[in-house]
Amino acid sequence: EPGIPFTINTWKMGFSLTLSPKLLFSTGNISSNLGFKQEFYGTQDARYLLFGNISYSYRLSSLISGSLNYNFQWLGKDIVTGDSGNTPFYFDYLTNINNIGFQATIGNPNINISLQQGYNFINNTPTSLSISGILKLEKTATFSAKTSYLWNTQTFTPLFIQGIFQNPNFYFSFGSLYDLNANLIKRVDYKVGINITGDWHYSGKLSLLGYYIPTLGNTFYSLSLEKDLHCFNMKATYYFATQSFQFSIYLKAFPSKGLELMGRPEGFTLLPSF
Repeated sequence: EPGIPFTINTWKMGFSLTLSPKLLFSTGNISSNLGFKQEFYGTQDARYLLFGNISYSYRLSSLISGSLNYNFQWLGKDIVTGDSGNTPFYFDYLTNINNIGFQATIGNPNINISLQQGYNFINNTPTSLSISGILKLEKTATFSAKTSYLWNTQTFTPLFIQGIFQNPNFYFSFGSLYDLNANLIKRVDYKVGINITGDWHYSGKLSLLGYYIPTLGNTFYSLSLEKDLHCFNMKATYYFATQSFQFSIYLKAFPSKGLELMGRPEGFTLLPSF
């Protein structure tokens, strides 16, 4: 690791060699990026390293697919002293990397479950086991769920569930956090909307945004009305907590340019983006 002084003026030069071999099989393919790098510094420091990524992508059947990835970066050692090469600069300080990751998906694009696991060979520790799934019901509904299992504490992270249901007249979306260890709901965000049909004088989209937290109960966040004003789009929003309004209008031809009155309160949401 670079030491004192913390600032230094000197030069750096080096070279690298890389190879990217690939292999194809009936059940998948192997791709890789393997390399050697040598660096020299004006302080008479020098170092070399081997680096690479090897990835195996497989599809065992129409319902089972995944990948296996191995990443490494090995700093070379002096054959006499056994010391690793040194750099006088903090900006390019490197360390050894040696880990592997496995991912598997069972199902099809409309309904599936995925598992992802890694292992760090330097620390001899596994990464958390990631578990996720998705369910799509044609164009009317989509649901997803994700959690992780922490091996060191033998606990699950909060289950993150998202969903959306929609038809030509109505839509509903939600995002929630559920504590699997304590068996309780931590938070639910929701959005309910109605599509008002008719000609452009009456048509629009009315939506209510809110959230539920066990200690606070149900809270309405905002009520919005979006309208098509022929050449313009307009959106008016009322915020319940601050009892304030936001109004924006813009040309359809230039959606990023418009007039906006009053900034929207900042925050985060669990609502889905799909």
